[in-house]
Amino acid sequence: MRDRYILEMQPTRFKDKFTKNLLYTKKVFKSIHIPDAPLGYPKASVLSLGFLAVNHGFSTTVHLRVIDYSYTGLLNMIYGAYIIGIDRILFLRGDKPSKGTVVKDVSPEKSIEMLRADPRLKKLKGGLIISARYPFDSITERLKINADFYVILRRRKHVIEKIRDKSNSMLIAYFVIATENNKDYVFKNFPREDIVVIDELNNIIDEYEYLIDQFLFTAPFSLIDFIKFFKENIL
Repeated sequence: MRDRYILEMQPTRFKDKFTKNLLYTKKVFKSIHIPDAPLGYPKASVLSLGFLAVNHGFSTTVHLRVIDYSYTGLLNMIYGAYIIGIDRILFLRGDKPSKGTVVKDVSPEKSIEMLRADPRLKKLKGGLIISARYPFDSITERLKINADFYVILRRRKHVIEKIRDKSNSMLIAYFVIATENNKDYVFKNFPREDIVVIDELNNIIDEYEYLIDQFLFTAPFSLIDFIKFFKENIL
């Protein structure tokens, strides 16, 4: 059952802080996602953080923001992820960078093609984001890419049911968790995301577990609170 639950760990510039969080997370979760420069603010490279996570025994997914990479730069990151033992890459466009310029070499869809073009990388899985608020024709076009996995944003059960019927790819639902300590930040900064108040989490899991292969949770600035709650109330 633990294999169905994934925790998003925010990147940081500080090795000791990240390692401490890894050690605490390992008590409950086996799999983590590491986002790439969330909201466009530079942090430590996701490959350096992913290397630490892999060495601590985690099944690790890293996000890559194609808006930051040239074709060659993105391919370098893909090969780097393969070398250090990353399991999956989520390709997304990303928010406008807080510093520097936007790069328009590669789309998330093209990134999947790049990954699949090299048969040596077949163990490295590639994924895309789907918003359940998109028109379903647009969702269908993205499903035709047949990515190894899709991270679904926006909680629309009837849409997810239709996606499930059309796709054999792994489906991962993404939820932002609001705790007593982070709720002001979460509701201010994630107004368009699927925010789940922590006390409602059991109900959400029960409602979606037959549709979803994995659940991906993020609890910004409340990692310890969330892990403690999850261990005591979900597992």
